[in-house]
Amino acid sequence: MIRITHNERKAPVLRLPALVTGATSGLGRQLCTKLAGQGYEVRALVNPHRGGEQHPLNLPGHVTTYSADITLPNASDRKTLVGACSGVGTIFHAAGATFNHKFTFEQLKRINVGGTENLISAALEANRGNRNGIRFVYTSSVTVYGYRKPGHTITEGSKPDPRSDYSRSKLMAEQVVRHYAAGNPNISFTIMRLGTLYGPGYERPFFKVFKLIRDGKMRYVGKPTNHLTLVHVEDAADAEIDAAMSDAAAGKVYNVVDVVPHTEEELFELAAKYLKVSPPEKTIDRRIAMLMGNVTKVNKDEIEFLASDRIVSTHAIESELGFEPKRTIGVDGAKMVKEFIDKESNVG
Repeated sequence: MIRITHNERKAPVLRLPALVTGATSGLGRQLCTKLAGQGYEVRALVNPHRGGEQHPLNLPGHVTTYSADITLPNASDRKTLVGACSGVGTIFHAAGATFNHKFTFEQLKRINVGGTENLISAALEANRGNRNGIRFVYTSSVTVYGYRKPGHTITEGSKPDPRSDYSRSKLMAEQVVRHYAAGNPNISFTIMRLGTLYGPGYERPFFKVFKLIRDGKMRYVGKPTNHLTLVHVEDAADAEIDAAMSDAAAGKVYNVVDVVPHTEEELFELAAKYLKVSPPEKTIDRRIAMLMGNVTKVNKDEIEFLASDRIVSTHAIESELGFEPKRTIGVDGAKMVKEFIDKESNVG
């Protein structure tokens, strides 16, 4: 398939500044880096309550940073949010609460649903009379389809079936985006339903699995033949930028996962190969794995992923935008295993 290059598309919205929320997450950082590298003016919205590895000073250069909480706990947050949105052509909304094990449903709704509404509202307020229009690229998740869909190929037309508080909150946020776009001709949207991200910024959960495989303690959760949906963070960022730059993507929903589906068995065997150990031989029921989470240090979100079984089609984004993932689990998964080995060696 021929990949459509950025210069072959209409991209009026990206001639204006682009705002990236959740800018110090792995995905947000990739978006900032790639957009800045292509010469666009980039604004990064960071949560003032995040610290450590999430510190805004770790962002790439030539990015203007705004510090605000999208749930608006303080009056100053609204003012900052409006300022960050002023004059933008594109908003990449990658911020949000991700984990069921860390947040209650009310917290997930406040951050993912309320935060999305606050952001769009601020953007509309900041750009009254702006005839250029705003493209709102919303980062959603394939979990809105449910975790286990054996025997089915999921497309964008498949009926959502969220089975966790997180996925329910993401679907609700999608509905907020649609609602605002329907009532405001000044804003268009593209919803990106991503698979589980791997690569820079997303090492921690994979390192847990690598350690269990290395120590001979890992079990297949559910069936070894379960299909797990992954996508490299750089491919996800490329897909979102491609969608922002294409008029054809306005009002669309796209699934973004690795083109080749991976089984739990294939992934564990690949990790074991690079770790130079034997792959797991036993399985464990999902419910028992949940009960053992405190022992294995694998949280319920990670267990739900390992027990999931989905084959997700990317035909729409491939055929309409010419998108093709560049990363492969064979190469980039191996890099993560090497990073794990190096990290463990340094700790030792």
